[in-house]
Amino acid sequence: MREPPEKTKTEKFDELVKAGAESLPLGGLLGYGFAKAVQRGYARRLDRWFEEVAASITWLEAQYGDLDGNEVLIDAVVNATRAAQATHQQGKLEALRNAIRNSVAPDAPEVEEQARFIRIVEELSTSHLQLLDYYRDPARTFKGRGVPIPDDDGESYPMLRFIELALPEYENYTQQLQLLVDDLLAAGLLRRPGTRVSGQPESYMFLQHGRSRSEIFNGSVVSDRGSRLLAYIEEPGIIDLPNQ
Repeated sequence: MREPPEKTKTEKFDELVKAGAESLPLGGLLGYGFAKAVQRGYARRLDRWFEEVAASITWLEAQYGDLDGNEVLIDAVVNATRAAQATHQQGKLEALRNAIRNSVAPDAPEVEEQARFIRIVEELSTSHLQLLDYYRDPARTFKGRGVPIPDDDGESYPMLRFIELALPEYENYTQQLQLLVDDLLAAGLLRRPGTRVSGQPESYMFLQHGRSRSEIFNGSVVSDRGSRLLAYIEEPGIIDLPNQ
């Protein structure tokens, strides 16, 4: 008697999904249809990401020559792909793409630190990265957004006032900003303040505490680790390599 042909991976996946869907309260066919829609969306997400990876490798080889078998690049691609498949946020996807492109640069972080940075990007949101970038150089954010920098009137203002001017999408979202700051502190990406206001959380010093315009625009509160992370996930420029 002839044995039936072995099922493809797709067929096996479909059977597993259908079996699991039948146990859902909403009913088998509806649950199965939903799972199939998720599968198709996930496949499209991966297709778009691998197009980015392919373009990044082409870009890198134009900069450095043949990178076939480069273990550092392979590590970066694998780690970034693991993080990319779990997000649709364009800001994170761009950061992960840039991490790949910066992975073999002459000034790239050590491979262990690269892996840690990619894990941090995976855990944080686009909002975290945006706020961290603001804290590194507020004037750059104002300029990039086309927002005039307020004149220095000699008074002290909460840092929150300037954040809301440069990033108006966070206006009246103080509690959300407090959570973002707490996460950035926990990841070691902001410098912990040397002084604290009694009865206030640490995030108070980064939002409500009064500072002069000069303090805000001439002093970064981003830690060394935070600065290295931002450099690693920034769009790289054209590399000017010395003649070999």
